[in-house]
Amino acid sequence: MTTYFNHSEHDPYYYKLPDTQFLSRNLKNHKKEWEGDEESKRNQTISRLKNLGHKWRFYNNNQPITYRTNSDGFRHNKNLDEVDWKNTYAIVGCSYIYGQAMPEHLTVSGILTNEYNMPTVNLGSPGASNTVIHSNAIHVMKKYRPKNVIILWSHLSRNTWITDYNKDAKEWEFDIADHKVRVHASVFNKQRLNHLKQIGYPSAFMKDVYTPHTVYEYTRYKDIHDLLGHLQFSIPESSHKDLKETFPLLNLVKPKDETLYRKYEEFYARQCKHGFDINDPLLIEIVNNMYARDPIWHDNRLSMGHWGERILRDMADLIHRSIK
Repeated sequence: MTTYFNHSEHDPYYYKLPDTQFLSRNLKNHKKEWEGDEESKRNQTISRLKNLGHKWRFYNNNQPITYRTNSDGFRHNKNLDEVDWKNTYAIVGCSYIYGQAMPEHLTVSGILTNEYNMPTVNLGSPGASNTVIHSNAIHVMKKYRPKNVIILWSHLSRNTWITDYNKDAKEWEFDIADHKVRVHASVFNKQRLNHLKQIGYPSAFMKDVYTPHTVYEYTRYKDIHDLLGHLQFSIPESSHKDLKETFPLLNLVKPKDETLYRKYEEFYARQCKHGFDINDPLLIEIVNNMYARDPIWHDNRLSMGHWGERILRDMADLIHRSIK
C-alpha cells in the first residue's frame, strides 16, 4: 500500500513531519438532522412505541434535533479560533459527549455552559476510540490552552489505526474498528473486514474484545492526563449489556438522586425476564428520561442506545461538583 511516507522525500528521520491535528470523522461546517444509523433505529422504535403516541418525547419528531458542526467538525456554535479559551473548558469524548440523539442544549457541554455558568466546548466525536480522545485532548491543549480539559474515556474495545497523511487536506487519515467486525458476519462487516485488511489494520485488534495493546495505551493516556491535571471519567464497559447495567452508570455519574436509576434497573430486569411490554408502568418515564431518541431493540428488549436527559444532566452535575 502506497502512503505519504513511502516517498523518500518524506523520510521521517530526515524531514519535518506533518503536525498533529484533531482526529474526527465529523463533517465540517455541516448541518444535519440524523447521525449514523440513528434515523433507522428511531423509525423502528416508533413502530414499537406507536401506542404511546405523543407521550414519547421523540415521537413523530416532536422534539427535532439538529447537528451543527463548526470548521473543525465539532458540535459547537463557534469556530475554535473564536473561543475565549482562557475562560472556557474543553470536554473530549465519543458520542456521549457529542450528544448523539439529543438536542444541543441537552448535551453535557450545553448543560455546563447554560446552567452552570461553565463555558464548555464540545469536542465529542461519535465512535471515537481512546486514542482519538487522547489525541484531541492533547491537540486542544497544544493549540488553545483552555481553562481545563475534561475527558470521558470511551470503550476499551475500540482500536485506532492511523493509515496515512493526506497532504492535500492536511489531515491524518485513520480507521476505528473492534472485534465486532469479525463476530457479526453481515455483508457490511465482510466489506469492512476486507477494507481493514487492505489498509494494514492489525488483525489482533479484531481478534479479542480487549487487546493488551489497547488496554496499555489507555492506562498510559490516563497517566499523561493525570500529570496534566485534566479531569477524567470512564464509560462503564458493562453499560446496557446485562442486568447489572444500572450499577456502572451509578458509579460513573454518582447522581444526587438514584430513584430513576433504580426504576430503570427494575424496568430492564423485567424486560430481561418477560420481554418488552408496551404497558409496562415504567416505560414512559424510562424512555423519556433515561434514553435518547435511538433505543436499541435486542432480544425483545428495548435497550439504551445513547444517554437520555437524566444521565446527561447528572454527568454535567458531577463535572461541576468535581471542579468546584
